[in-house]
Amino acid sequence: MKKIFFVMTTGLAAIAFTSCNNGQEVQKQKDDENAKIQSMVDEKLNALQADADKACDSTVTAMATVKYNDFLADQKKHPGAKPKPKP
Repeated sequence: MKKIFFVMTTGLAAIAFTSCNNGQEVQKQKDDENAKIQSMVDEKLNALQADADKACDSTVTAMATVKYNDFLADQKKHPGAKPKPKP
């Protein structure tokens, strides 16, 4: 009975001490995982930002083209007319 108690106590103490020593290693693993996750998030965010920039640029270009074409059409209707200043 004493041998079983001694073996169990020694085993539990060994487990407790090894689990305490793994704290730094666990923290290192957490930091590595967080760095990987952050890099994936940054990658995805940059891709989404690039898509949003492309969509915005195409919208602005289309609107500018329409305004420019309207301006050219107006100039053809009234050649030599000066544009009126906006108040």
